[in-house]
Amino acid sequence: MRIDVKFLAPLLLVTLGGVHQTISAATLVENVRIIPMTGKGEVFDGAVLVDDGRIMAVGPLASISVPAGVDRIDGGGGYLIPGLTDMHNHIDSPESLKLQLAYGVTTIRNMWGTDEILAQRAAEQAGELLAPDIETVSPIIDDAPPYHPGSITITDPAAADDFVRDLKEQGYTALKTYELIQEDVYLALAKAADHYGMTIEGHIPVAVDAFDAVLLGHDTVEHSLRVAASIVAPDIPFSSAFRPPELVRLIERIDGGELRYEDAFRRDMLRALAGLMVENGTALVPTMGVYEVLSYSRSDREAMAQHPLIDYVNPMYRVNWLPADPGKEPATQSRQVPLSDQEVSSIQYFASTEHGKWVAIMHEEGVLILAGVDAPNPGMFQGFSLHDELDHMVSWAGMSNYEALKTATVNPAIYWKIEGQRGIIAPGAEADLVLLAKNPLDDITNTKSIQAVMADGQWLDREHLDMLLKEVHDSYAAQAKTMEEGGEPAVGFPVHLHDKQ
Repeated sequence: MRIDVKFLAPLLLVTLGGVHQTISAATLVENVRIIPMTGKGEVFDGAVLVDDGRIMAVGPLASISVPAGVDRIDGGGGYLIPGLTDMHNHIDSPESLKLQLAYGVTTIRNMWGTDEILAQRAAEQAGELLAPDIETVSPIIDDAPPYHPGSITITDPAAADDFVRDLKEQGYTALKTYELIQEDVYLALAKAADHYGMTIEGHIPVAVDAFDAVLLGHDTVEHSLRVAASIVAPDIPFSSAFRPPELVRLIERIDGGELRYEDAFRRDMLRALAGLMVENGTALVPTMGVYEVLSYSRSDREAMAQHPLIDYVNPMYRVNWLPADPGKEPATQSRQVPLSDQEVSSIQYFASTEHGKWVAIMHEEGVLILAGVDAPNPGMFQGFSLHDELDHMVSWAGMSNYEALKTATVNPAIYWKIEGQRGIIAPGAEADLVLLAKNPLDDITNTKSIQAVMADGQWLDREHLDMLLKEVHDSYAAQAKTMEEGGEPAVGFPVHLHDKQ
């Protein structure tokens, strides 16, 4: 992970759920270089007028009719981009919402729905909670017994209609399908989802081929799951599990010169899958960062646990970042036996470089790519890691800086069919903005040079942002102490970790 020391300065925010900062009826952000994300990467000097949580005008200052009494903010010549969207996140506590805003993430798609998340979404929408805009899928849906405790389960296809209708009535609009769902149940869920106007945005189950899932209306392919199994050459042993044991042996053959990656994983099949995804409106959320971390060796994990932001990880989940017994290798879905240093290196190449090529091919074929990180899985920091994911879009998937930025701004709005409402800086759009010191179109890592954030029209300057992480840090430190003393943590919502200990 690339670390920007200045970016790690302690941040903290107006207390979530508490008193909102008093702001005037209208706000003018002036003396900024605007990257509107409405064209092909243009940048222009100007100002943005905001009122009641919406952008009212954008352009040269002289062209904007500025109302009397407006709150004027000098952007200091910085670069103004739309607020960022994390399309695969797990809200693991109220504190994680603060971290998102601190790092410029103004919209999140929560990937395990709960009553608490629904309540937070309602409070944010009512203006009672300062937080990112929250979109949420349903609770995890699985077979019985489920992969993760706490999931909701369905085993009878005949029960699918009532099952889906109940979730719709609870306020969910998307189903979070998971690993163990049987094929007949998945078919019934897909039919019911279509009937009730709901999307399917979870895992493609192990029992279902990726091509079939896309044809049935699976709306997002998360973590590129089932892609490898659907494009592997027919004569190569391979299972549908995520990073199966057969992969280690296959990569061993590739490293030995017996095969090329192109021979093992057929590019023509990948392009066919991509074409089918485009035809059916299926988006890809590759979560490249977490895909790589699942191949980490013990030494990688020990280094990860020394990351400068480790104290900003919820203590409930921080313990999953390293195995409890230092004498044991962490048991993951990717492998169940210790690997040599060479095997680890090869798996990491597959997880980053080879997977990145798959994302590049899908992007080239026109698949809508969405940025998401799957925090708080090991190595994935709330808010911060989205910036690393954008870097992966460039360095691993070969996107331009502008294309990478679209995966966290314009593309989510396209997916939700709300173009013009989010992810751009234009009249009528939500007033979610991030002020940067440096131009992200020159270097995508410049998205880390955050000077201020506007969320739903509320301006959070550097001082407010410098309060955000401190509040989170102090809260998590207190929780960690309570846990060390044998008590229960104060906050923590259920999330699934791919990397189960």
